[in-house]
Amino acid sequence: MRNWIKAIVLSVLPMAASAQDTGLKSLETSDSGRQWMAVGRLDIDGTGFCTGALISPTLVLTAAHCLFEKHTKKRIDPSRIEFLAGWRRGSASAYRPARQAVIHPKYVYNGRATSDRVRYDLALIELWQPVRNTTVIPPDFRPFC
Repeated sequence: MRNWIKAIVLSVLPMAASAQDTGLKSLETSDSGRQWMAVGRLDIDGTGFCTGALISPTLVLTAAHCLFEKHTKKRIDPSRIEFLAGWRRGSASAYRPARQAVIHPKYVYNGRATSDRVRYDLALIELWQPVRNTTVIPPDFRPFC
């Protein structure tokens, strides 16, 4: 029995060492995860279903397919959507209901993954109230403008 345990441990050690070499950083502390706090979870009726990124105090960028019911292919009413900014370990830094949602005008939700569908798979969600939280700061896009 001990030989099996040794064999398992010795076979897993190289994988653990190679995982450490990937350059991935843990987001366990507030400091290490601060730059990712604008990324959050989209909930529909209290159940997580997609992610989004706060790009201004009142706008969330997400995928257009997130705004459609998978089985009925109908648009989800924005009043059923809530953005949970900085979602970590079961809680968020800010909770905001959606006011309205706009999808890319050329996006068509038909259930098939085509290059056109993926190309236009963008949506913006406007929140009822701005996220003004010192831990949730949208990225500064000014250098790109």
